Amino acid sequence: MVAKSKISVINSTMKPLLLILEPWAEEFCIAPGAAVDVLGSGGSEEGFFEVESIKNGMIVYGWEGSIVSVMKNGIPVPPEMQ
Repeated sequence: MVAKSKISVINSTMKPLLLILEPWAEEFCIAPGAAVDVLGSGGSEEGFFEVESIKNGMIVYGWEGSIVSVMKNGIPVPPEMQ
C-alpha cells in the first residue's frame, strides 16, 4: 500500500502566507483569504507530513520518497520563482 496524505491550508490573515515545501525548497505565496491543498503520495507505507510554523508562514515536510503537490480548486499551483 502506498502512503497518501493531504493538508488543507487556509490563509485567514490579512497578509500573504508563505508556504515552503521541503526538502524541495519550493515556495508558494498564499493570498489573504485563499486556500490550497497540499497532497502527498508514494514512498513508505507510513508516510506523513510534518508541519512547522514560521514567522510569516509554514513549512511542510514531505516524507522520504514522497511526491508532493500544491493544488487550488483541483488545479496544480506552480512554485514561486526566486
